[in-house]
Amino acid sequence: MAVKKKTRQAVARELVERRFLPRGSQTGVVAFVVGAIGAGALGAGVWGRFIADPPFQHALYLLVPGAAVLAGSLVWGSDIGPVRVGDAGVAMEANAEVVRIPWCDIDRLRIVGRNLVVGGTSITITIPLGPHAQAAAWILAEAQRRVPSVVDVKGSVAELLPKPSESAGESRKIDDLQVAGRHCVRSDQLIAFEGDARLCPNCAAVYHKSHVPDRCAKCEAKLGARALPVPTT
Repeated sequence: MAVKKKTRQAVARELVERRFLPRGSQTGVVAFVVGAIGAGALGAGVWGRFIADPPFQHALYLLVPGAAVLAGSLVWGSDIGPVRVGDAGVAMEANAEVVRIPWCDIDRLRIVGRNLVVGGTSITITIPLGPHAQAAAWILAEAQRRVPSVVDVKGSVAELLPKPSESAGESRKIDDLQVAGRHCVRSDQLIAFEGDARLCPNCAAVYHKSHVPDRCAKCEAKLGARALPVPTT
């Protein structure tokens, strides 16, 4: 009787993240109210300066601030983009671009005022807690699991955030990660093509496929065959 041997094929795990849209019920409403006040002041200033006969003496005191408040509300109301949290780190979408900080590049994670500040080696991402409470909760939870040494958030402050909800955000595959131009953490070899890169599944440290260590040099997580390939398009 022939015995069939089962062969196991290693299936590479995909890089995934959650994408959170900002809550419009807070920032959007406030921006609308502020914008309405600015528009009213601007309209009154235009009427008093250019339409009223004789012109209103103090119309400029309404015209200039009204225009500034209206412009500021438009920027404020549209400046907060989606936030992503997952295997590749923390990212924020802004003006059709994605600004991303891998977990291994985060120096300090803290709450300042009503913002979660993700400080990186070269860039910093500031995430407002109002429209992005769930995203902030997920970032804090993931950071405590992946890179706990960078978390500088007191327990009393962390309790102000909601618990990360599995139903919050949209779970999605990461297909726009760019690591070409970075250097291998172990060998310092330049990563010329995404296909040559391998990522630590815990902290997203980048290695050349020929120099993947048994343990990550950044977070000391087990690596080797667990290193993830970077998706290429």
